Amino acid sequence: MFIHGIESTKLEIVEYDFNNLESVLHEFLKKYEDANETNRFNLLLSGHERRYLDYVHFKSGKSRTKVIKEALKSKMNGDEGYKEYLSS
Repeated sequence: MFIHGIESTKLEIVEYDFNNLESVLHEFLKKYEDANETNRFNLLLSGHERRYLDYVHFKSGKSRTKVIKEALKSKMNGDEGYKEYLSS
């Protein structure tokens, strides 16, 4: 894959699976929590995951990005460990 040859402070390449996805996302969010600009995050989805987002879009009219952001915010708001982390 040619993407590894790109030199950029804004590109982060991380391998993940279901076992470490949450920690990878937490590390990424922690790294950019003080950023004042919008950051781009590319997420590769399985066909099953993409179909679900398409279904939610069809039923609710919400964009896939909005659905993902709402799910992430919900997870963040319910994460007591994250709340403790923010207060330290």
